[in-house]
Amino acid sequence: MLMKTSIYGLAALAFCMAGTPAYAQSTSGNPTYSGNKPAHYDPDGVPYDEKYFEEGYTGVSLALARDPALPPDQFRMNLSVSQAGTGCMKLNNPGYSTKFISGTMEITMGARTTDERNMPQYAHFECNLAEQESAASIVLGKQLLQENGVKKIRFRAPGSIENFEVKMGDNYIQLLPANNRAPDTMRFKARKITDIANPLKLWFYPENTVILTAEGADKDVVLAGRIKEMAARFGLEPLETIIPSHKSTHRNINGFYFIDTKGQYKDAKGDLLDYAQADIMKYGLDADEPAQKNVAVFIRKPGQYD
Repeated sequence: MLMKTSIYGLAALAFCMAGTPAYAQSTSGNPTYSGNKPAHYDPDGVPYDEKYFEEGYTGVSLALARDPALPPDQFRMNLSVSQAGTGCMKLNNPGYSTKFISGTMEITMGARTTDERNMPQYAHFECNLAEQESAASIVLGKQLLQENGVKKIRFRAPGSIENFEVKMGDNYIQLLPANNRAPDTMRFKARKITDIANPLKLWFYPENTVILTAEGADKDVVLAGRIKEMAARFGLEPLETIIPSHKSTHRNINGFYFIDTKGQYKDAKGDLLDYAQADIMKYGLDADEPAQKNVAVFIRKPGQYD
C-alpha cells in the first residue's frame, strides 16, 4: 500500500512540474476507472505510466448525425469529449459499451488514453498544433431501437449518469433530457454546432431527398416561389408531401427540401441546377426602377446535420 501511494505521489509531482496529467488520474484528481476497477494496463497488457495514461473528462457533447454510407433509417450518435488537446501527444478515443435493459439503452463511456511516448525533441517545431478531439461514434437504427422497445437512453461515464427520453416517430428521432436540468449543469448535453438549432433531433429522409439553396431565398418570398416552380420543372416534389411535419434543423433556413422523383441527382454535392430570377430595385440618378437579376440555385443531398 505504501508503494502504491508513492507511485501516485510521484505522478502528481510529475504533473505539477511538466504540466502532464498524473498517471492514471482523471482531470478531477480521482483515479480513472475502467468498469469498476482502477486501470493500470491497456487492453493489450501494456502498463500505464507517466507518459502513457488514462484520464477522465468533465463532459461529453452529443449529436445525432446522418451518414451517407448508411441506409436512410440508420444514423450515428456522435459523443465528443469536451476537453480537446494540442501538441504531439496522441489522444485516443474513449471506449464504450452498449446494452439494452427493459426499454432503456445504456451507453457506458470509458476513459480516454493520452500517449506522450516517443515525443520529438523539438515539439514546437515538429508538431501540428491543431486541436485533437477524442470522440466515439455509435451506429444506431430506427429498427434496432424499436425492436428493443427503447424509450430512454442512459449515458454513463466515470462518476456521472445522465438520462434522456427517446421520442421517435415514423420520420424522426429526438433525445430529450429526462430531468429538465439546465444544460450547463449536465455532463452529457447537446453539442454546439453553428446554425444547428437542435443536434439531438434527426429526420429519416427518403433516400432520394435533395436540398435546393440560393442566396437570399430565406428573405425573399417571391424568389422562394420561383425556386419551387423551377424544382417542379426538374421533377422535384416538395418533401412536405411525404413528411408534412418536417421542419429544418437549421436556425437560418435557406434550403428547400424536395424528393427527386426521377432519381436524377443521387450524387448531387452542391452542383448548379439552374438560375432563378429575383426582383430588385435599380437605383438611378433620375428615378429608381424595378429590375431582375439571376440567382444561382444549387442542389445537394442532405448533410449530416440537415
